[in-house]
Amino acid sequence: MVERGRGCIINIITGVGMAAIPYGGPYLLSKGAVALLTEYMAAEAGPHGVRAFAVGPGAVRTEMARYLVESPEGRRYLAWFHDHLEQQGRPPEDAARLCLAVALGRADALSGRVVSVADDLVELTVQAEEIRQQERRVLRMQT
Repeated sequence: MVERGRGCIINIITGVGMAAIPYGGPYLLSKGAVALLTEYMAAEAGPHGVRAFAVGPGAVRTEMARYLVESPEGRRYLAWFHDHLEQQGRPPEDAARLCLAVALGRADALSGRVVSVADDLVELTVQAEEIRQQERRVLRMQT
């Protein structure tokens, strides 16, 4: 991508966020690391025309999600997920549409940032400079 002078990296992160959820540590830690890695990728590859995004697909209604809410293990360790999926679950096509919009360049001003299926990309793009100045939509330690 750097040699071509263009490209788009889309990293998938969690729709749950970076909350401390019991039994979710390894999964959430890895997704948080991917969000931070995305920011670094954008900073390093951006001058070469490569954009990078951390995309949160939200709670996607898939066979895996169904297993998590119906299996004995899921009911035991992720009991909260049933209500979350019922209230906020989305079809896989929503995540696919967001990834396509990002890949087509509709969010280029937000490179290095987290975007999710719940976002209005047009509105976020309008606010991109403010988002960048305020260091929003990235992982930061608040002091």
